Amino acid sequence: MRRTIAAALLGLTALAAPARAEEPCAELSGAVDLSRSPRDDRRVFCTFARDLVVGSCCQSSLYDCLQKRPDCARARADALVGLADVAGGGTEESALAAATKYEQSLSLASRQKIDLTGAPCRGQGPVTLAEFSDFDCPHCALAQGIVDELLAARPATRLCVLQFPIHPHSMLAAAAALEAAREGRYWKMAKALFASQAEREGLGERPYVDELLQVAKGAGVDPKAVRAALAGGPALDLARAQKAEAERLKLDGTPSFFLDGRPLGVVSLPFFEAAVDDEIASRKKPPSAK
Repeated sequence: MRRTIAAALLGLTALAAPARAEEPCAELSGAVDLSRSPRDDRRVFCTFARDLVVGSCCQSSLYDCLQKRPDCARARADALVGLADVAGGGTEESALAAATKYEQSLSLASRQKIDLTGAPCRGQGPVTLAEFSDFDCPHCALAQGIVDELLAARPATRLCVLQFPIHPHSMLAAAAALEAAREGRYWKMAKALFASQAEREGLGERPYVDELLQVAKGAGVDPKAVRAALAGGPALDLARAQKAEAERLKLDGTPSFFLDGRPLGVVSLPFFEAAVDDEIASRKKPPSAK
């Protein structure tokens, strides 16, 4: 993914330390944290913020909105999209395009219908965050902490995880996790699989399977049931079907997130929080206001 994990270091905060007066956009320090951004990135962000018109609760430039309505979820989300794009080497034009794409994704017509059949889910809803993940993906392992914090901070969020195994043997890890789900132990197994990535790295198929069985045993999952699942059956079939769903959506990497069917291109807790808040706020407006 295009430096989106690195973008997790970017965030909005009402408690950001005051920026030095000579730094670009220091006057926005009460709404957006630019402290980790190089000076050139800050200059690009300032221009972007002045040129982007924010809808929803602002109807003004992002720059004005961040000053006058720092509580506006749309402004927070747009700001984080722009910051992530600039941090990834983008220009003002690409940041504007990324923010515009985010706003357009709110329309019902632009949303993807994702088949969540058999996907383990947790959280209360009514907003659903769908994650396509790979147990051998280091970025996916890092994202789990962000997702856990999101569910704690935004209990209106339901998380559903779909398997998108793209590493050499990770289809087997996906099947093992889905077999654990049949025993009601998916989340414990998933945590153990992410924690044991290093032990599986570079292994051939047979030692990889042996490692999976050890992980399953430690997670309280029947190793014999897992071994049988890896040979074929419902868990392996479901893992393949979920990978096919990811391919239908033309996903090009993991982790990939969708919020009620719209793609989220930035992986960070502040952005996820802002996007959930924006989604809930947008539901209170008529479709024409979106």
